[in-house]
Amino acid sequence: MGPPAGAGSESDVRIWPWYAIVTKLVAEAVVATVLLAYVLLRWSDLAPSLRFGLLTAVAVTVLQGFVVAQQIVFDASRQFGRGAALLLILFGLLLVTCVAGGAVAGTRGVFVGQVIAFAMATAVAAFMGGWPRPVPLQRGRLALLLKVGFPLMVLGFAGYNLVYVDQIMVIALLGRADLGVYMLPLYAGNFVFLVPQALAGAVGPRLIGRYGAEGTPDAIAAYTWVPVRVLSLALPPVIAALWLLGPVLIVALLPRYVGAIGPLRIYLAGMFFLGLNYGVSTTLLALNKHRNNIPIVVGAIGLNVALDLLLVGVWHLGLNGIAMGSALTYAAYWMAHTILVRWYFGQRPLRALLLNLASGWPGFALAGLMLLVWGAGDLGASAPLLASAILAGVLLMTALRLGRLRRHGSLLLWPRA
Repeated sequence: MGPPAGAGSESDVRIWPWYAIVTKLVAEAVVATVLLAYVLLRWSDLAPSLRFGLLTAVAVTVLQGFVVAQQIVFDASRQFGRGAALLLILFGLLLVTCVAGGAVAGTRGVFVGQVIAFAMATAVAAFMGGWPRPVPLQRGRLALLLKVGFPLMVLGFAGYNLVYVDQIMVIALLGRADLGVYMLPLYAGNFVFLVPQALAGAVGPRLIGRYGAEGTPDAIAAYTWVPVRVLSLALPPVIAALWLLGPVLIVALLPRYVGAIGPLRIYLAGMFFLGLNYGVSTTLLALNKHRNNIPIVVGAIGLNVALDLLLVGVWHLGLNGIAMGSALTYAAYWMAHTILVRWYFGQRPLRALLLNLASGWPGFALAGLMLLVWGAGDLGASAPLLASAILAGVLLMTALRLGRLRRHGSLLLWPRA
């Protein structure tokens, strides 16, 4: 299996972040160059709006490389507060600039908003500092990084498409006008994803370091399952708050985008499962088994496309069908990926399934509430009273669970690194 992912000397800890930064920036530059070449070669064949979107994607790809590189430095040096702050700033900027851009210039405004947000986040990342000192690159280290990193690159690309395949399906099945509407649920999902990303940024280096030091799955059990418990508590109130505030803000500030309210509520229910899944995102990497997740992610993308074709192409559910396809896909991906992780901890599939159902029940409750609202015909309405009742119920549920954990003395006592 090779050495544990976290094994290495203190000097390696100082050197590897530089290698990671260089390879990350080179990879982003290659992707951006290929994308730019495609646009230039197909310039006359591409629709103006698609051409504009691809050109902005080139800029976003390069800028994203700098932001992620800085995130690598913060995680490697255990500056988790700065890493979380950078993520918060990035998604806050995305939310503001894309909503403002969409209100002013429609879909093109959303694309421009993305570029502006990543440019500002890049400047913030540079101001926050902390880059390691450059060192000469050695062929052996690059080969090892490529061996470990290539599956990660494939996973990253597939994971990106798992979320943003919706954009392609909206254009293919509904049209470009609906894409601008659907961007609001996507960016609301990005905001929810802040919680698991910040948690994974803090847990990941500890988990890899602990496994590198001790080399047994038991050594990282707490770092694997404590985040799942935290996220099952933290995600429902965040999602419920967006159920309340999202439609109100859309009606007040973006009345042309009221068609996003229904998809927003469906998509947020699915984001619980995608966020909960992120709680174990580093475990397979620590065990050097991350390549085994590639078929699961690719299969999830295929499932998403198939569900969109069924729900939109056959059942004509529109943007609600796109959001439902993603929600079901995220739940299936969470179930399959987490069962795989549990397998490496010695849990049989049936037990792993039951444990997943136990940890994911808040998501099923949110999904049930969403279906009740849909059945009542209020899914696309602002319905502040209904949203307030849902929010109050979720907050009460969270408070009761928190109190139960405290009474049993098991309230997420963080394991020492």
